[in-house]
Amino acid sequence: MGTGKAIRLYETGGLLCVEEVEDHTKKKTFTYSEKSDAERYIFWLALIFYVVCFEVEDVAFVDECGVDAHYQREYGRAKIGLKVEATKRGKRFKRTNIIGGLLGRKHIAVQSYGHATTSAFFEDWFEFELIPVIPENTLVILDNASFHSKKRIFMIAIRYGIHVLFLPKYSPDYNPMEQSWANFKSWLCDNLAGFPSVDIAAIAYFGN
Repeated sequence: MGTGKAIRLYETGGLLCVEEVEDHTKKKTFTYSEKSDAERYIFWLALIFYVVCFEVEDVAFVDECGVDAHYQREYGRAKIGLKVEATKRGKRFKRTNIIGGLLGRKHIAVQSYGHATTSAFFEDWFEFELIPVIPENTLVILDNASFHSKKRIFMIAIRYGIHVLFLPKYSPDYNPMEQSWANFKSWLCDNLAGFPSVDIAAIAYFGN
């Protein structure tokens, strides 16, 4: 975060005053321009509907992410004018996928795997890993990934007394698991070197 100077205008006692103040620059938080305000509004109405009509008290957020096995700090300390040098592999790194849920403040059913996420894999995880660790009548919220077959997921959820609500498109900011992944990747930059693999690091971080 950098600092600079900015000008602030204000009025006092009928006089227009100019004041130089410190200006802080911050990293931008981006959202998708394609998001629909109408869809996002409908999502909130649906959420209220589940809470009121089905007396939902527990909400579990679900998401997946990919992690490259090369995380390390991008910055280092050095005297002014000197470069900070380090080495890394030139070949492509192995990519690990991680899937998990967030129930309250607890991460649940976190699992890492080296293959692509398919509909069959997700549905097995949903039924045999996630549902056993969430209370009945929980509302599960997830995004519109292509491997999320809405019809089959709804059918599985109904069998176990679970509700499902899909996020509006282009709305990752409504899923707190996104921040969980960001925190995990930041942690990896400092700690991955101490683990034999991303899989083991994920177990240590999420406690599953």
